[in-house]
Amino acid sequence: MLLKSLGTPDAGDPIRTADGAATTDAPPVFDECSLMSRLMNDRDLASTVVGAFLQDYPVQLALLSKRLSEADADGARRQAHKMKGAAASISAGRLRMSALEIERAAGVGELQSAVALMPRMTEEFEQLKTTLQLGGWLGRGVEPGVQP
Repeated sequence: MLLKSLGTPDAGDPIRTADGAATTDAPPVFDECSLMSRLMNDRDLASTVVGAFLQDYPVQLALLSKRLSEADADGARRQAHKMKGAAASISAGRLRMSALEIERAAGVGELQSAVALMPRMTEEFEQLKTTLQLGGWLGRGVEPGVQP
């Protein structure tokens, strides 16, 4: 059901399905249909949710980076978990997967692996912003990192 809600995946890194099988499918950068469906096609509400996400996520990235630089494995795991949920809430599938990978790495104490994944997570966030811009989600008073 989760894979269905994330939409049709594009090719990418291997992911484990619910039955443990490996697949090379990756979720989309942004699944507008999934977001709109969950928000009963309320574009104004969706814009508010996306705007809040874009304003807050850079702060969350900085907090995750801080936890990793402090070698706080549990704090990094919890922060990545929070970020995973936030990405899922707006149907940002690839960003969610990046957060999941960092959460898993930090959860088993592999902080170097988690640190190595940070540039990818940052790139996924940048791709998300570009996708949102191209999809017309920005420019309606919804700008990343700008307080209303």
